[in-house]
Amino acid sequence: MKKSLRETLVDRLNKAESTLNSALETGSDTVEARSDVDALKADLAKFDAEATESREAAESETQVQVEERATEIVQNAMDEIEAKLRELISKIVIPDVNLPPDLVANIQHALIALERTQGLVAKAQSKYDKVADRLQACKDERAAIVGRRAAGSAAEDDDRLILLAADVEGLLPLKDRAEDELSSINAELSSDQQRYDDLSAHWQTALRVEYLRCVTTLAGYLDSVYIKVVEASRDRQNSPGCVVGWRPSDAIRRLIAGY
Repeated sequence: MKKSLRETLVDRLNKAESTLNSALETGSDTVEARSDVDALKADLAKFDAEATESREAAESETQVQVEERATEIVQNAMDEIEAKLRELISKIVIPDVNLPPDLVANIQHALIALERTQGLVAKAQSKYDKVADRLQACKDERAAIVGRRAAGSAAEDDDRLILLAADVEGLLPLKDRAEDELSSINAELSSDQQRYDDLSAHWQTALRVEYLRCVTTLAGYLDSVYIKVVEASRDRQNSPGCVVGWRPSDAIRRLIAGY
């Protein structure tokens, strides 16, 4: 896989420092080697500074996108609640709907973190699988050689056995490290998933609470309108020549009696 520019700079710096150390050990002229090391250190520092600036700009852009997305989600949710309220009654003033945009922003941040960790888990799993497969391949080849020897094959694979043993010895700690890394990232993934789920649950609770608050406010409006309707109906009943005014239905009577 092609190395990144920073990795290339680090490799060149390491090589330059190695050359400088060799010159120091042998007593050779170190002026040119020191110049190379200083120049590469300056290049690396400049690269890191530019990378930091670029990353901060990207994070700032992400924050803007999160805020815009949070605002959009809040607006959509408010519109949905208002639509439900309009279904209850069309001629009553709809209460103002208020939802916490900060909570939605936190959910979006949690989702970004979750997706990032999921990517890290995939990379760690791939790394672990690669090392584990290589280790198993070495073990299988070594077992095959031992099996051939047990069957009477000439001992012509001594060098290969020694190399395989060395590879296995070197791969074992690599596998352990890869496994530890995978376990650690999986734990982080579990934590990120739990945070996202908790925040999403809080959001759903906020939606329900706000909807019920609006319904309660609407009930107050309906109560006021109901009184006005009844009073107007009675006034009409007392007017000469008017037909019988509105009377509450049995369903409304039962509903009110239930309180």
